Amino acid sequence: ILTEKKIELDNLIEDTKKFNQGQLDTGKEFTRKKEEIREKLEQRNIGICAALAAYATSSTDAAVKPLKLKYKMSDTKIKNLRDMQLFALSYKVYGDAIPYADKLDPFATAAEVNELKELADNFNETIPQKRAQRGSTVISTLNLGQTIEKMDNLLKNEIDVLIKPLEFKEADFYKSYHNARNIEETTS
Repeated sequence: ILTEKKIELDNLIEDTKKFNQGQLDTGKEFTRKKEEIREKLEQRNIGICAALAAYATSSTDAAVKPLKLKYKMSDTKIKNLRDMQLFALSYKVYGDAIPYADKLDPFATAAEVNELKELADNFNETIPQKRAQRGSTVISTLNLGQTIEKMDNLLKNEIDVLIKPLEFKEADFYKSYHNARNIEETTS
């Protein structure tokens, strides 16, 4: 039965390693990916907005003229938008640019207009991932706490009880075990 309890303890130790790794995942990789996509999305928005304003300026079509005022905006304004505001702007810019995508050349290409929507979609997918990762870290912490509690209970209430009879029959083994447990308890 002692062998079974040792196997159970080894499994719990493995679980703590897994949950500890879950705690270490802070979501930085998601944030880094989101920031890379955001930078590309900002640049694409700046380019398409400038292209729409330039096209509206050079066009004789009265329906296009309002785009000049609508998209004559500073780079800083675009860069200072919050995540969801940038996403919403991207869709608005895409919606206004798509009917004129083939007419924006040389200011912007149709491929760049289409890429704006793709970048916006990719950016939107990255926004909630850090929150999900944080939730995962909290769960890992809870699981780690529960596993440590189970290990403590297993050691104190089962393995220590099973080892006690060996105090006189296997004195060296018992002393080694007892010393190891004292060291563990001191460091914890």
